[in-house]
Amino acid sequence: MERAEAEAIYDQGREVVVGLFALATAGAAASSVPAPIVETGFKTPSGNIVCNAGHAPGRTRKLLTCTVFSEASPTKGQKLWSVYDTGPVYVG
Repeated sequence: MERAEAEAIYDQGREVVVGLFALATAGAAASSVPAPIVETGFKTPSGNIVCNAGHAPGRTRKLLTCTVFSEASPTKGQKLWSVYDTGPVYVG
């Protein structure tokens, strides 16, 4: 893979992460699942899991928030999974 191709793929991934952060923040606000101020992020090779890492607003503890994309239905939608460096997992 050429460097230009790799950079284009990286830039696409960053756009996805930033866009998903906006969605995650809106969803987290509605469901009380903490969402980070993004410092870094990644998506799995399959593209069905996207994660953002950073810290929650007003906090210094490290926080990881992931979205698992699956077929949504009226009873089962997309969920955010958040976990601090220590403590319970928040799902919403």
